[in-house]
Amino acid sequence: MNADFRAATGGWLDAAMQIARTIFVTLIGAEVTYALIQIFLQRRSLEEFVSGLTLKIISVGAAVTVLSLAPTFIPGLLNDFMRIGTQISVSGGHAVTLSPSQVMAQGWDLAGAMNDTTENLNWIEFAKAAIPVEFGQLLVIISYSVVAGSLLLTLIESYVVVAGGAFLIMLIVGLGDSLAAKWISLFKPGAINDFVDYFAVAGDALVYCLIAWSAPRFVASMVGASPVMSFAGAYGDARDAGGQIAGATQTAARVGNSVQGAIERAASFSK
Repeated sequence: MNADFRAATGGWLDAAMQIARTIFVTLIGAEVTYALIQIFLQRRSLEEFVSGLTLKIISVGAAVTVLSLAPTFIPGLLNDFMRIGTQISVSGGHAVTLSPSQVMAQGWDLAGAMNDTTENLNWIEFAKAAIPVEFGQLLVIISYSVVAGSLLLTLIESYVVVAGGAFLIMLIVGLGDSLAAKWISLFKPGAINDFVDYFAVAGDALVYCLIAWSAPRFVASMVGASPVMSFAGAYGDARDAGGQIAGATQTAARVGNSVQGAIERAASFSK
C-alpha cells in the first residue's frame, strides 16, 4: 500500500509545479508593477528608488530560487527527516530504513518468540502457560498493527504534503526496532518463562503502541505542523462515519415505517 501511494502521487509535484510557476509569474508581475507605481507616485529620491528596486529584485530572486529547487528540495527534506529520526532512535545510529511491513514483521517475530516457549511442553505445563502466552501474543500483534498503521498513514500523508510528524513517527518506530530485539531475546524455544514476562512484554508493546498513536499529533501540533492523517484520526473518522451510517439507517427505517403505515391506512379506507 505504501508503494502504491508513493507511485500514485509521484507525478503530483511536477503537475503542481507547472501551475505554481504560472501563478507565481502572474503574482510577481503584479507585485513588481505595483511597487514601481508606488515608488514613482511617491516621488522618492534616486537612492531610495534604487535601494527599493534592489530589495525587490533580491526578494523575487529568492522566491524564484525556492520555486526552482522545490521539486528536489521538498522530497529530500522529507527523506532526511525520516532518515535522521530512524538513525537517532536505532541503536548505534546505523542507516536503516523502516517500513510498515517491517514493523508488522517485528510484531510477528515477537509473538512467534513467545509461542516458541511452549514447545516440547507436556499438556499440564502447556495448559498453565497457554493463557498468558496467547494473551501476550494478542496484545503484541494488536499493538504492532496500530504502530504499523500509524506509520503507514504518516507516510501516505508525507507523499501529499510535508508534515512535522514524519520525523517523530520515524523516531518512535526506530525505538520500537531496538525494543523488539530486546524483548525477543527474553524468550527461548522450549523454555517457559515466568508468566510475568509475557504480561510485561505485552504491556510494554501496548505502551509503545499508545506513544505511536498519540505523540505525532501532539508534538507536531506544538510546532504548528499537525499531521492530518493519523491512526487515531482515522479511527475517529471511521467511528463518525459509522455513526452517520447508523443514523441514516434509522432514518430510512422510520421513513419505511411511515410509508408502510400510510399504505395500510389507505388500504383500510379503500375497504
